[in-house]
Amino acid sequence: MPIAKLFVANRSLLALDSSDLAYLIGLYAEVVGINVIQRCAYVHVASRTQAYRVIDELCGRFIRGAQWPPLQVKFQRGGSDDCWKSPPVGRHRVQLADPMWRFVVSNIDPDVDFERVEQLFHPFGVVCWSWRNAYKTYGHVLVQITYRKEQVVALLNGLRLGRHRLTVVVDRSGEPCIHARDPEEVVCLYTNMTSTTLFVKNTAPLSLGAAELASLFGHFADVVGISVKERYAFVDVSSYEQALHVLEQLHGRFVGGAYLPPLQVELAKNPTQNLLVPQRVQTPHRRLDDPIWHFAVDNIAPKLEFAQVLKLFRQLGTVIRWFHESCKFGRVVLQTAHHWSFVVSLLNGTTLAGQELAVSFDAMDDTHFLNSIGWHEEDADIKEFFIGNLVPDGDSYSDVVRAAIQDHCQPWSEVLRFHVVPWQRYGFLRLNCPFGVDEIIRRLNCLVVHGRPVVAAVAHNTVFYFEGMTLVIVVLMTV
Repeated sequence: MPIAKLFVANRSLLALDSSDLAYLIGLYAEVVGINVIQRCAYVHVASRTQAYRVIDELCGRFIRGAQWPPLQVKFQRGGSDDCWKSPPVGRHRVQLADPMWRFVVSNIDPDVDFERVEQLFHPFGVVCWSWRNAYKTYGHVLVQITYRKEQVVALLNGLRLGRHRLTVVVDRSGEPCIHARDPEEVVCLYTNMTSTTLFVKNTAPLSLGAAELASLFGHFADVVGISVKERYAFVDVSSYEQALHVLEQLHGRFVGGAYLPPLQVELAKNPTQNLLVPQRVQTPHRRLDDPIWHFAVDNIAPKLEFAQVLKLFRQLGTVIRWFHESCKFGRVVLQTAHHWSFVVSLLNGTTLAGQELAVSFDAMDDTHFLNSIGWHEEDADIKEFFIGNLVPDGDSYSDVVRAAIQDHCQPWSEVLRFHVVPWQRYGFLRLNCPFGVDEIIRRLNCLVVHGRPVVAAVAHNTVFYFEGMTLVIVVLMTV
């Protein structure tokens, strides 16, 4: 079996020598060889399957504590195929063996003290650092855990705290921990605080001027100023924390539809040379469409139909286009109410036909390449519906409704997902059906469950529930 090559970033900042890397990666794979250069390293492991495990276990993991950036591990692109001799591992290194992960906690009730959020992580290990944004709805928690990170997410994601249910995911962004701020601080526009400059690419093909950028970035940060050039732009936001939030929400996001290049956002490398004159921008409060993200799917079983992979993605949103590039690799462009990190956390590692899928977010902006491959576009028939007039009567009744919906729709459509909201009088249904919306609603309204006729309507921006977790649902209905 051919070896797999890994690229390890932040090695020099974390003071990891070849022996440290051999020990750390050797916890999860058979290390064949290592080549350490000035700031990074190349590591060869025995198989691609082992390489996926190393990436899952180490990419985004903090090694030296909150004051240092996390380790970054990914597949090496290009480079020599030569293999270097692995150095001796030596003694056991306690500080490297104990995993330390940063978790993103969102949808926090602003009235809940952040100490209560931190206390949720105490059963899993030691909280080393935490931070909460100025609006009190979002935060980070760095924990040295004695459990697997997936167990922490599975137990805490969807947990109700105060009036909200928390959303908890592992942070693999690679960004260093920002300094903690006073939770009572209120970030205001147009003050003398130090702003942070963002560099924005692809503004020309997306026809984004100052007003459009102010509206788009204003959903995630306080915009202090904007400077638009011919092919790119600079956007000043009021703090470094808000700049990181913008990066998380907008980098790689398709804001002009799936057929134009995605937005590319990064921290300006020389912000002092791009000083912006602060200008008061009127930010229209227009609701953003559900985000569109581009995902790469690797390690697909050779005999697996790609339709099985698409079925996983369709549970989370609408597949706009897809491409099965080879027997083991494919691409999916998905419109979903979720952030890309949530999609990856749910689908990465899913076993299909005996192999674990490797699902990753791809922020590629190579428009020529993206437009040159033969995309398939097949989701025009996927529709979502609100199903009302149900009886809030627990799980047993939910099973009855689910079975009735399945039996009623099976002859003329494919039921992709149906969920009854616990103890509520409604649920949500996703169908793959060639009929028009009016005809589908007419057919659904013929269904009677326990003597009650259901009421069907089109549902927009529906966030579906998944087994073992509960998410906030925002629904706009049109009849």
